[in-house]
Amino acid sequence: MSVLRHITAGVCEIRLNRPDKLNAITPQMWVDLNAAMDAAEADPGVRVILFSGAGKAFCAGADLNAFSADSMSDGVPRGLDNPGGRFTARLPQVERVMIAAVQGHAVGFGTTLLLQCDYVLAAPSARFALPFVPRGFVPEAGSSLSLPRRIGYLRAAQMMLAAEPIDAQTALAWALITRIVDEAGLQDEARAVAQRIAALPPAALRRTRELLRRPQATIAAQIERESEEFTAQLHSEEVREAMAAFQEKRPPDFSKLS
Repeated sequence: MSVLRHITAGVCEIRLNRPDKLNAITPQMWVDLNAAMDAAEADPGVRVILFSGAGKAFCAGADLNAFSADSMSDGVPRGLDNPGGRFTARLPQVERVMIAAVQGHAVGFGTTLLLQCDYVLAAPSARFALPFVPRGFVPEAGSSLSLPRRIGYLRAAQMMLAAEPIDAQTALAWALITRIVDEAGLQDEARAVAQRIAALPPAALRRTRELLRRPQATIAAQIERESEEFTAQLHSEEVREAMAAFQEKRPPDFSKLS
């Protein structure tokens, strides 16, 4: 299974389990992620959702070999009416506390997911990158609104327009993550934090989180707008060139495009 789910002591851990591919997400994994979230939200005993990744990376973003421009005719991402769109659109509506444990690469969705989390632990090896523009795409999951809110416009532009990755220490300084934890103890510490939060008074926890996250209503609207722009780009020459260059292992050439 490429997505594992385990519920214990009020915590549902959702673990990306494709370590040989750095947990790059395939279309089927979006289906599995939605199923895992359905199970977590249907269980009244679950108070915390913990996201993690198997192996040396958290998530390398979308698997570009599975997610190609030619496959879009099969209905993979078209607006929000697809498993990936539904998953990102539901994130601002989640009522449970969400925690993430990050090691190694956190690319694309591996970083935008963190903007919807309430507590993020990262190993020193963590690297955060948002290479949407070089691949001909636009941001997702409300990140074009939530990232500049979190770290400031110029820093967000550095990550999104210049597509410059940042390391764990920079992410901590920019308040993209909560704290850095030694990699050997990362998963255990994340589970300990999750269990500690899950043991708190449930109504007070839920209501406090609602108060903290009141601006999320506009994030939901931004996700829809991003999805419209994403769909518009999907069949563009830019995306086709980026995908072809990736598969042919060569630098893309956008010089003749306007």
